[in-house]
Amino acid sequence: MSQQIVPIQPDIDSEDLQKRRQKFNIIFQDNKDESFRTHYSLEHPGSLDWYILRKFLFLVLASMMFLTSFYIIVDFLTNSDAFIQKCRQYNMSIPVAMFQYYAPKLLSLFDSFLTVFIILPGLLLIAPMIGKEITIFSCMGIRRVRVAYMVFFAAAVMIVLFALCREFVLPAQRFIIGCDINSFFEQNKTRVEPKTDPKTSVYISGESLDLANRTIIKPVFNMPIMLLDTYGQCIYADVAIWMPEERLGNDASSSREAGYLLKNVVAKKCLDDQCSLTLNDKPTLITPLNNQSWLKKGECFLVSGIEIEDLTINAELQEHSTIKELQRIMERMPPYQRNQAAISIHRRITRPFVDCCIIFVGLSFVLANENRIFLIFLRAAIWWLGSWIFINMSIALASDTDKMISPAFAAWAPLIVFSAVSAYVWDRVFY
Repeated sequence: MSQQIVPIQPDIDSEDLQKRRQKFNIIFQDNKDESFRTHYSLEHPGSLDWYILRKFLFLVLASMMFLTSFYIIVDFLTNSDAFIQKCRQYNMSIPVAMFQYYAPKLLSLFDSFLTVFIILPGLLLIAPMIGKEITIFSCMGIRRVRVAYMVFFAAAVMIVLFALCREFVLPAQRFIIGCDINSFFEQNKTRVEPKTDPKTSVYISGESLDLANRTIIKPVFNMPIMLLDTYGQCIYADVAIWMPEERLGNDASSSREAGYLLKNVVAKKCLDDQCSLTLNDKPTLITPLNNQSWLKKGECFLVSGIEIEDLTINAELQEHSTIKELQRIMERMPPYQRNQAAISIHRRITRPFVDCCIIFVGLSFVLANENRIFLIFLRAAIWWLGSWIFINMSIALASDTDKMISPAFAAWAPLIVFSAVSAYVWDRVFY
């Protein structure tokens, strides 16, 4: 037996309901050109925008402070004894030393997790508003996506600030970012990052670096076979002093190239009575035999294109170099070692745009027609993890010895893919 559905009649009579609708239309008609547009447009941000912006910035700072506290507590408790001992040894205040040591490291950490520090506070801000404020805004004619306009604006500002920091601030502090406690208190002495000289193919290593005097302590120079190994495959010395071209020109001749002055040289053959070696018809390993005016016994000079600063940069610190420095590093590397520097240059250019795409898509999950908060956070987490894996996988394919893809494509592929995803999300969320 079929049941007939009877519509529920409102308690208010038709005349009263019509009057209320007419009154609402009059109010809305009078205010939509002034109050509504004035308070809810990008040209004139209103109280709603400033409320969301303040709350968003508070959540960003709170998340950064939480990570800062956790990182400092864990790291300082692990190395507290050595840190306090070094502060007493060098007569430094513990709070000042902690600030100088941890500030650059935390700034680098914030830069690495920039997208997390924007997506997570954005979700924590907008998700609880779905059942309350956003419903009220919808009744007022305000779309859900309009609530996030100031979040997108703040995210764009943060991306620009961190891009400038990546180019101007972090390169100046890259030594502290990659050093431990002992190296921090002895900043003039650091370990040697072995490099192959692209000019002479000499492999340079050593015990440590004295940056103040631009000197390698206990250097070891592995000479290329069949080119410069006449006096032994390895040449040792007590110190190797970097001497630029201008300084050598004052001592000997203006045509002398830059390189290292080795003192107390130890080789398979004594170099005092040996002739200088040439490479491509240019003097490369210069001995004291015909250069007594500026070389003493037990010394020699090795022409090199690797400066002292180049021996301090490893793969980790190379990420914190400026674009100009990365170009210089590429020029002084052998062709088979230039991939990582090339990837870093392209990534530096594409990083702000990739971050914008990741943040835009990550925040769009809370702006779609989905009211289950758990699913919103789950989708955002899967998106961020997937983007991180895709970026690192493309870099790994370009850094591999097989060179499956080019460094340029490895850096630009994430931007191409994420831009397409962002365009699809724009069409689904904003229209």
